[in-house]
Amino acid sequence: MGSRIGWKRGGVEEGGWILFSLFFYNMPSFWIGLIFIWIFAFQFGWFPLSGFQSANMADLVRKFPFLENNILARPFDYMWHMVLPLVVLVLISLAGVILLMRTSLLEVLKEDYILTARAKGLPERIVRRRHANRNAYLPVVTSFTIALAYSVGGAIILEQIFTYQGVGYYFLQAILIQDHFLAGATLFILAILVIVGNIVADLLYAWLDPRVRL
Repeated sequence: MGSRIGWKRGGVEEGGWILFSLFFYNMPSFWIGLIFIWIFAFQFGWFPLSGFQSANMADLVRKFPFLENNILARPFDYMWHMVLPLVVLVLISLAGVILLMRTSLLEVLKEDYILTARAKGLPERIVRRRHANRNAYLPVVTSFTIALAYSVGGAIILEQIFTYQGVGYYFLQAILIQDHFLAGATLFILAILVIVGNIVADLLYAWLDPRVRL
């Protein structure tokens, strides 16, 4: 979407997506989380208010009768509790990616090789996908490294709002009760994710930019 609105500038679609991205990018995560809980959990009752799983599976079966005596009841329960925290986290992250991709593409479009590709008579679709997008992806790939660790450990506020017992939730609990071993274990997990993210980013760089060699 960032590539699309960067390629077709000046339209209503671009303005709408920029407003959408700026709204979610600048809003506090806890505020968006509370709004989603109030609307989709409290008002409509589509999702649970909090927790990692249902305390009583009988309540889940009453709400979803097809899960009675179903081996997928527990996995479904986990995913059901995961929807709201995941949607909020994705919306916050998605806004930044859209803005970053748009800005990066606008810079790439000023390069001479884009003018050369158009002068060759290549279709706009080819110019955009094979020439502009591949180079515009590079800053987005760089941000992926940080986003991977943030998706697990940086959602501490959201996990507190949703009472979702993730890595960030336990990390904060470890700090509050001064459990140094648990805090160190969670930081070790985040460090591993950063290392994995860097490796994946290097591989993607080599694939996107032929000048990069592993």
